[in-house]
Amino acid sequence: MKALNHRTVVAALAAALLLLAAPAEGKTRRKKSARARSNPACATAYKDASMLELDDQLLAARTKLQLCARPSCGAVQRRCAGKLLRLEAEIPTIVPAASDDAGRPVPETSVRIDGKPLLSRIDGRSLGIDPGQHEFTFETAGTPPASVKAEILRGRRNQAIAAVLHVPDATPPREEPPPRAAPAPPLPPPAPVVQQPVATPPPPDDPPPVSRALRTRVPHEPASSSSSVAPTLLTVVGVAGLAGGAAFTYWGRKDNEQLAGCTPNCPAETVHHIRMLYLGADMSFAVGGLALGTAALLWLTSPSPQKERVASSHFGLGVSQGGALASYGGAF
Repeated sequence: MKALNHRTVVAALAAALLLLAAPAEGKTRRKKSARARSNPACATAYKDASMLELDDQLLAARTKLQLCARPSCGAVQRRCAGKLLRLEAEIPTIVPAASDDAGRPVPETSVRIDGKPLLSRIDGRSLGIDPGQHEFTFETAGTPPASVKAEILRGRRNQAIAAVLHVPDATPPREEPPPRAAPAPPLPPPAPVVQQPVATPPPPDDPPPVSRALRTRVPHEPASSSSSVAPTLLTVVGVAGLAGGAAFTYWGRKDNEQLAGCTPNCPAETVHHIRMLYLGADMSFAVGGLALGTAALLWLTSPSPQKERVASSHFGLGVSQGGALASYGGAF
């Protein structure tokens, strides 16, 4: 009986301790939740981020949302995290580039945006900036700065901002060779030597015949064939059209792949830009195919040059005992 009473007392004490600990733990949790809900810094950061987003200051708004998206902000943390995810997709990015007059890149170039430093050296990476009208200034040693104004739209990714710098050429000027003396005019060809045939003396009872022959060779110029300028130009246009179509198709697919992150809420101007690229590719392929077909038809139907024809004539005059004899003949 004593053992039973001892066990009963221990169980009763344990139950009492559990009952006392449960309200204390619940009270502690309620205090932590109340502190999270009453944290004024989280609510202020969310409010400031909303105002900055309306003013197109997306980078500053992203910084505010990163502060209130922490787990310690309680219920405000969910709203900040959702707004931060949407804002990341709307921040546009640019890729600055600089080249000289010959088209060579100039990486040692600093970039400023609206008078504020942006890059100390161009490295080909994309940078996130606020949307709107901006002025970019490119500077490098030994050249005047170049300014580029561009309109940056929300959600546009990897927009190229390129400038041309007039970098002086460091190579020494190339020396021109001394002028050569003009070649002497060619001498006229020597006059052809006409050999006179040696006449054999006729027999005494027959007077010497007198005859002269004239034989000419008149070359006929070949008939003019159709000019090959038009087929050549059409061939060049056809090849250029096919190359342009391939380039437009490549650019359209590349930009279309970048829309996978914003589908189905992609900006209308970006979708229109990709449609115009595909339309340009179709027109280039059509023009190139038509030009190549026409050039092939002209090449196949051009006439071949005619052969040279030779004309000759012969005239003869002879004297005999019975009188005079004349003859004329020709071949064409």
